[in-house]
Amino acid sequence: MKLDLLDSDLFALVAASGPLNRLILLILLVFSVSSWAIIFFKWRFLRRAATDNRRFLVLFDRGGDLPDLRRKVRSFSESPLAEIFAEVTVRLTPYLGETDEHRVLSLRSVQSWLRSASEKQIIRLEQHLSFLATTGNVTPFIGLLGTVLGIMNSFQSIGTQGTANIAAVAPGVAEALLATAAGLFAAIPAVVAYNFYLNRVKLMANEMETFSAEMINRVEEQIQKESVPGSH
Repeated sequence: MKLDLLDSDLFALVAASGPLNRLILLILLVFSVSSWAIIFFKWRFLRRAATDNRRFLVLFDRGGDLPDLRRKVRSFSESPLAEIFAEVTVRLTPYLGETDEHRVLSLRSVQSWLRSASEKQIIRLEQHLSFLATTGNVTPFIGLLGTVLGIMNSFQSIGTQGTANIAAVAPGVAEALLATAAGLFAAIPAVVAYNFYLNRVKLMANEMETFSAEMINRVEEQIQKESVPGSH
């Protein structure tokens, strides 16, 4: 089948490809569409998380009793810091305002709760990023497979026609270049987005560490306040 590359479009190139090349292009298309969906989803998700973090920190920095603040964090559902605060304060509730003198709160326990809550939020923030990494690593090689198949078709055409003119090699070369381009088209955005979002997650992880230190200070202040007679 002859193919005029100058007059052909993308769909003609796909139509002229062999079954294996079409399968490879379909796989690359699935990777590309899925990665773009994740890119837009994570952009929206991380933007909301950053916005709610800022709003929650404004409230947290105003001070106030921890139990009172816990009742207000429900409006910051996308904030990792608010989720950490809510989880830790739930664990703190039996100790705050407790009249039983035998119940003693260890700050080491608070640190452990903060670390556990932070790890949960980091896992939530990193969700789906592994697919972007996989797309960036795998799709160039899938495209390379299509390139190899296209070159093989070119050599088969040369052997069949007994000549190495452009009409014999052009279809196979076109398949090879198309597979290469498709692999790069899927890989490059995924790699860029993965690195960008991973950096955003690291910044939020640093915010969690800073917040954890501030939270421990607030817990100490709350304990001291609870220990003062007549402060309840």
